[in-house]
Amino acid sequence: MLEPGRFYPVNDIANPVPFCPQCRKDWEPPAVWHGIMPPPYRPACSCSIKLRVDDVTIDDEEPIRDMLRHAAEKAKNAEEAREFRKDDTGKLRYDLLPPRALHEVVKVLTHGAYTYGAYNWKKGFQDKEKKKETVDRFLAACYRHVESYRMGHEIDGDSDLHPLSHAIVSLLFILASDLGDVEDA
Repeated sequence: MLEPGRFYPVNDIANPVPFCPQCRKDWEPPAVWHGIMPPPYRPACSCSIKLRVDDVTIDDEEPIRDMLRHAAEKAKNAEEAREFRKDDTGKLRYDLLPPRALHEVVKVLTHGAYTYGAYNWKKGFQDKEKKKETVDRFLAACYRHVESYRMGHEIDGDSDLHPLSHAIVSLLFILASDLGDVEDA
């Protein structure tokens, strides 16, 4: 319940924000204050009435609640505007990719580009008759690299790169083909 004669800080969500008693327009609140007595409000209307926070009466309680909600929302929006915000909700989290492992995969792709040509892997998937054979060959290469790793080899004999990164690249090519990313070679 509002107490007549009490000063209410503007930045206190549970306290009133004055309005013109004649036209009911919001009055511009003063800047946030930290003293005992708040500065007077400036009318946003053309009425000549000057109202201080302590002049609000109990009869005005319902409109004041509406003003409070409005003022609280304005204060919240102003506070949020001062802070950096970026809404990433529902967006893909590329930051979850392990950078060193990704770097190893890119090394294999680079090695393959120098050895066979940058997009040579796409050619096998473009011919619909050879697509199944190409998938089988990449799966076989993937299995070979995984088995090499299981036997304790941490470096591929041909490229001097990690065998699991070779396996990942083979699977990546098959996935790219399934997603239709092989049209241009």
